[in-house]
Amino acid sequence: MSEEKNCEEKECCCKIWKVVLLVVVAYTFLTTTYMAVKLGVFDPRSPIHWAQTAGGNANAGQDIKISEKYDKGQSFAKAQATGKPMVVWFYVDWCGYCVQFAPVFDKVIKTKEFKNNMSVAFVNCEDPANQELMKQYNIEGFPTVYIVKPDGSRVHIDNANLFAPDADRKLVKEFLEAAGVGGKSKESPEAVGTDIESQKKALRRAAGEIE
Repeated sequence: MSEEKNCEEKECCCKIWKVVLLVVVAYTFLTTTYMAVKLGVFDPRSPIHWAQTAGGNANAGQDIKISEKYDKGQSFAKAQATGKPMVVWFYVDWCGYCVQFAPVFDKVIKTKEFKNNMSVAFVNCEDPANQELMKQYNIEGFPTVYIVKPDGSRVHIDNANLFAPDADRKLVKEFLEAAGVGGKSKESPEAVGTDIESQKKALRRAAGEIE
């Protein structure tokens, strides 16, 4: 009877230790993940498969410094002074996803459509001078891209779109649409005309009734 009791006690102790071990492992994992997100080492909005879709390893090109190769001093203040809607890119040099996105972003901001309608701001989040700006935009991961209109309103660009196929082409359109510039909006008077007949034609054209 005593041996059975000892066996039961040992089994109970083993179960308790297993539970304690699982709790410790779970706590360690959650704490590490939380700290990684806060420090920008891990961004849950940028899973690895996005980088693979974009054509490479998330750590590829780490020797490239965005602050030297792409950021030519286009600060937030300078972009804002133009009076145009602006695209604001928050980055850090050590972020593999930022390095991978850099050439795509470079193509976008060099297009004629973009240059004619928008300005650009590079925000190096390792620069102490940009810490207040990071707080204003609640930056917790990289890369982070915002469209900021002259009135101060802003639109966050989904990170999945930064690494989508043909991102350089698609982002030009998305940036311009988010800013409300670079073409005639379907709701604007210029797009549909100010008279009733023009509006009717525009509606019929949209429905496919006329060419």
